[in-house]
Amino acid sequence: MTFTKADDSALELKSVSFFYEKNVGVKNLNLRLPHRNVYGFLGRNGAGKSTTLQILCGVLRPHQGRVLFNGDESPIVKTEWKQAIGYVPQNPAFPQQVSAVQTAWLLSRLYPKWQDDRFKEMSSAFQLPLNRKIETYSFGMKTMLSVSLAYACDPEIYILDEPTSGLDPISRRLVLGLIRQEKAKGKSIIFSTHIVDDLYENCDYLGIIDQGELLKEGPLIEFGDSTESLEERYFQLIKYRQAEDVAA
Repeated sequence: MTFTKADDSALELKSVSFFYEKNVGVKNLNLRLPHRNVYGFLGRNGAGKSTTLQILCGVLRPHQGRVLFNGDESPIVKTEWKQAIGYVPQNPAFPQQVSAVQTAWLLSRLYPKWQDDRFKEMSSAFQLPLNRKIETYSFGMKTMLSVSLAYACDPEIYILDEPTSGLDPISRRLVLGLIRQEKAKGKSIIFSTHIVDDLYENCDYLGIIDQGELLKEGPLIEFGDSTESLEERYFQLIKYRQAEDVAA
């Protein structure tokens, strides 16, 4: 499924830059998440994936550029947009002295489309101990809780930063199944991962970022017709970028 018109974008970044003191987080970034697509985001550690996703969901405010949500344009992600976004960070952070049930209760007051049944469904599938304090949770359990909370918000758009990192095989399969299920319902999803197989099997669109700059984005087929060819295309783009840097 491929879209070409600008108004087919669920989320879009136009010439966005973000700087960490003297270091560039992302530079002059143009990125487009088409409606009803799964967009895979690929890059090395420190390439700018998490920074980009944090800008898309409103955690970070870009220093330059514009953000578009369903065609509405703004220099930042507006508060009303955030209610339509389900965000799973790479390193989920929760108040440590509260339980998952208490955290869910708080979020249910902030998201108008919150559904308790969806939270119970996903947290039960993950077998999360909901009455335990979150300080007792492992890293993987915090990711599962974050996924369950995002799912309960019934968002239009999912922004998932390495959502399968640190998960056991069963939980990883549940997350990938959730991505396919929500896409089938017409949701738009962008997720980052280092697992090329997951990208090839689940994505319609792909973006590759390196050193804060988007090297290429487009329909998955443009990157190859197999996991191996996609991986090789990725290596070649990074290699070409490195050669350019040496020449400069």
